[in-house]
Amino acid sequence: MKFFAVPTILTRTVVYVLGIVVTFISLEATREYAAHEDTLKRAQFDVNNMTITLRNHTSDAIQITEVLLTSIAERLPSASSPQDALSIVENLSQVHGDSAVQSSDIAIITKDGSWITAPLPVAGAQTDGARLALFHHHLQSDELEVYFGRPLKRTSDGEWLLTISRRVNALDGSFDGVVVATLTARSTASFFQNFIRAARDRVTLISSTGRIITEAPYDPERIDSRFSTPTDTAPIVASANVTARRYVDADTGEAFLVGVDSDPHHGFSLVIAAAESDLLGPWYTGMLQRAGANVLFVLLVLVMGNGLLHQIRKRREGERLLTQREADFRLLAENGTDIVERYSGEGIRIYVSPAVEQIIGYSPADLLGSRALDSLPEDMRPLAREAAQRLRSGETATETLTYRLRHKHGHEIWLESSFRAVAGPDGSLSDLVVTTRDITARKQLELRLEAIATLDGLTGLRNRRTFDAALAVEVERSHRTGRPLSLLMIDVDRFKLYNDEYGHVAGDACLRSIASVIAMAARRPGDMAARYGGEEMVVLLPDANSAAATFMAGELCRQLQALSIPHLHNVPWQVATASIGVSTLESRPGDPRHDGQWLMSTADMALYQAKHEGRNRAKVAPPPIPSFEREAG
Repeated sequence: MKFFAVPTILTRTVVYVLGIVVTFISLEATREYAAHEDTLKRAQFDVNNMTITLRNHTSDAIQITEVLLTSIAERLPSASSPQDALSIVENLSQVHGDSAVQSSDIAIITKDGSWITAPLPVAGAQTDGARLALFHHHLQSDELEVYFGRPLKRTSDGEWLLTISRRVNALDGSFDGVVVATLTARSTASFFQNFIRAARDRVTLISSTGRIITEAPYDPERIDSRFSTPTDTAPIVASANVTARRYVDADTGEAFLVGVDSDPHHGFSLVIAAAESDLLGPWYTGMLQRAGANVLFVLLVLVMGNGLLHQIRKRREGERLLTQREADFRLLAENGTDIVERYSGEGIRIYVSPAVEQIIGYSPADLLGSRALDSLPEDMRPLAREAAQRLRSGETATETLTYRLRHKHGHEIWLESSFRAVAGPDGSLSDLVVTTRDITARKQLELRLEAIATLDGLTGLRNRRTFDAALAVEVERSHRTGRPLSLLMIDVDRFKLYNDEYGHVAGDACLRSIASVIAMAARRPGDMAARYGGEEMVVLLPDANSAAATFMAGELCRQLQALSIPHLHNVPWQVATASIGVSTLESRPGDPRHDGQWLMSTADMALYQAKHEGRNRAKVAPPPIPSFEREAG
């Protein structure tokens, strides 16, 4: 039957050619889809990296300014005049030379709204700083964190100013004013402009309320307006996730890749929007080229066999372009100053950037294939495991660990590592990308500032806040161990008359000399000498009974008199002397449980008695009467 006749050569050829064409087109369509997805993922990765980099830079710049403003705010209460306040600003600005602001960019507003420095050149602020919204923010909030406020427009040229401010507290903790640092929105936008690669790309810094702080390309008309492009603000800011997402502009229908990274501590988000058509431009171009080549290949298959060679050449060209893009990314990663690492789902290093050798001394070859936890300190390993689990489960988008590590050459360094989960070979969030930076210099500065915060600026003794904390700890320890705790309360005799006669500069020198003698007396481990306020100083003596404390107080009186600091109004000695009140907490059986306030008040009463009996002497507060003696009496 003809139905079962053997197909002709022509039929077989047509079927064979159609099969080749259909198979080829199917394979090419699948490959182009995969190339499209791969290109899109790479574009997302680029947007993510740029978002993280710019957000980190912005956070670091604000944090450096925050350290400067904190230093100024903590020193301002000790300023005795506006000139002193200006000197504090100038000196600390020089110390913090790496800050983005200079002393000329810092303004100080007192608690009544007046200016110590030149007023900010913005409308409504030249005469009354209290009219500024940032002033009201700090007046109403007890928080000591810096406030990234709304931009202000400079009246002279219409330039927008970004403000970073911090509350200033008086010594008693009450509101005492605001210190403000400013920089222009244009300069920040100029920095962001360096990262823009296409005309439609946009980098926007927005506040937590969805208003534009600054933007590149710079457009002053958009500053302080509500952010609305490429799509609605709410889903972008609410995501708080660096993973670039695809949004479609409701007005134009154009698709954008939008990367968002938020800094909740400083109250801003960084948004990078890149047109998807620009990001996928090379792929579109390559796809059209390959499509044309494929059509030509199909046509040429009918007449000659060299179409296959043509497609192979095009495929190799496409692979070369993909390899070049990967090489460009590797160039960025391997020439950065931060360590970039990738860990597999089993915690094995599968990539380490060359910056590791500069930061911790080991080469990438030394670390490749090793386990991530092996290089962390023992106490940090449980925290790292928990952070990795949260990232892989999708509970958090990023995790940060700060820790000390021993350098290959033996010294210790401080590192800060940011972890992010990325898709592994199976598509799950199993792999981790870790960016590590050296923060040793910043950590050392923080430790130095912490040490400075515990000392009195005039005498070098511990300040009152540090003493109060130590007193509470030692009282609790005395009750727990039954060991005695003594307190000396020292007051310079007739010191107001000294200041009236010799002036405050001489008075400060007198206090420093007396403080040096008191500091030498508190020489045992655990002893603490502190300036309690004005000319009053205290010495805390753990494990010292009343007899030992009384002896030390008498010796101090003699040593201070022996300094022979002239004081004509301190008769009959005519040199500077001090009166001392001594109080001891014995924690004996039957005694009521006294606190630090009792120790201070009884020492103060003993000091009053020493003053009443003629000054330049030490008096001991009587011990408390045990409860059984009171009952017997």
